[in-house]
Amino acid sequence: DVVVLTVAELARPAGPVLEEARAYLDRHGVAARYVAAEAPVAEAVAATVAEHGCDLGLMGRHRYARWLGSGLGG
Repeated sequence: DVVVLTVAELARPAGPVLEEARAYLDRHGVAARYVAAEAPVAEAVAATVAEHGCDLGLMGRHRYARWLGSGLGG
């Protein structure tokens, strides 16, 4: 099973990021569970791994603000 975790940080809500991930995975036929967290990243990852029994994790983040990242290539 795929679990997508987004951690809200710097006053950015997790909802829009999860919706973008959901739309992308839906287009590719990937079923997933979606988790939004408001905690320090390490704690959120550890809690999600424990709750969902994850055995592999992939992490990413935006280096720039979304609008700037779009212009610079992410």
